[in-house]
Amino acid sequence: MEDDEYPLLNEPNIMLVTLRAAERAPTTPDECARELRANLDRAHETAPADGSLIIHRIKIAFRYLCIAGLLDPDEEGRCTLTERGKEILWDNPNGIDSSVLMVFPEFQSYVRRPNPLRPGDDMPGMPEPTLEFDEGNDAFQAGKGLTDNPYEFDTFAHLEWENGWCEARDDDMA
Repeated sequence: MEDDEYPLLNEPNIMLVTLRAAERAPTTPDECARELRANLDRAHETAPADGSLIIHRIKIAFRYLCIAGLLDPDEEGRCTLTERGKEILWDNPNGIDSSVLMVFPEFQSYVRRPNPLRPGDDMPGMPEPTLEFDEGNDAFQAGKGLTDNPYEFDTFAHLEWENGWCEARDDDMA
């Protein structure tokens, strides 16, 4: 899925939809996906035929926003907006991306961790993490280069893929 095919499916907009939904009431990735599809309809944009692409990106947003402390997950997988989340939403009414989250130590630690954490294991109710790290690891094993990263540069997904690729290379060299 190319972002230019679906302009409303970019990281800042998806995080904005997620934060605003969590501001109104406890929300889940599925509820945010419905809201995002409604936004696409109102903008007369076609949603991707494969609905899993939307939910995949929303789950990434949920994970990052929880790690950064902007969303607070409960045991049932519903998230509410935290005070920190309210401040960030107020300061960034047009949306945020993972670069904004880098001001938070929790998110910096997550990005700079030596091995991939599995937030779904230590955050009850959170969706399973995405597999960009594993995809990068697999890409190295398949003989692909670092420049074969399929994710948009300067996004967290890009960094995760790169981290997976580099770890596989380092393991191979050991």
